[in-house]
Amino acid sequence: AGIQMFIICAFLVAASPAGREAPSPGIWRGAAPFKLWDSSLLALGGPPVGGVYKAVLRMPVIGDQTFVLQILRRRRSLGPAGITERGLARITLSGAMNLDEHAEFRMGADGAILLDFNAPTLALLRRMRTRIRKCTYCETGDFSTLVIAPPLVPAIRVRLLRQPGRSNALRRDADDMRSNHFKNR
Repeated sequence: AGIQMFIICAFLVAASPAGREAPSPGIWRGAAPFKLWDSSLLALGGPPVGGVYKAVLRMPVIGDQTFVLQILRRRRSLGPAGITERGLARITLSGAMNLDEHAEFRMGADGAILLDFNAPTLALLRRMRTRIRKCTYCETGDFSTLVIAPPLVPAIRVRLLRQPGRSNALRRDADDMRSNHFKNR
């Protein structure tokens, strides 16, 4: 059974990365080719697990407000509406507003992170008459943006930058291994 699984996996890996089309067997020579594997299913858009994003906003009168978004878990599922990506994030605020809570999220279109806040988070935001209007992730710049709507002033965009850590080191190691592999060929 193990060798059969290895052969099937080797076949899929050889055929899948470029999303190549399967060759038509003799009797199907005139038939339209089909895709063996859609490689777009492998790409997980959005912030990586273990990613920590942080910003410090200096506000008059109130002082410094720190925002931290940490991605704890992500998973992908296939349902009637298609592929959905869900996860768990930790939101930490310190300064005028203090909070350390977990929030479930879904990845939306165009890098939107749709946060489902729990009761303590919603209560704090109501008490401060503030809303978090939007949260997005930019894959090319590897940063996250929060749009905060405090009372009496226009919405504030806060860019949370990726903090160095273990997940960055793992990504760097994987990139180095890939580049060394192709250099030696």
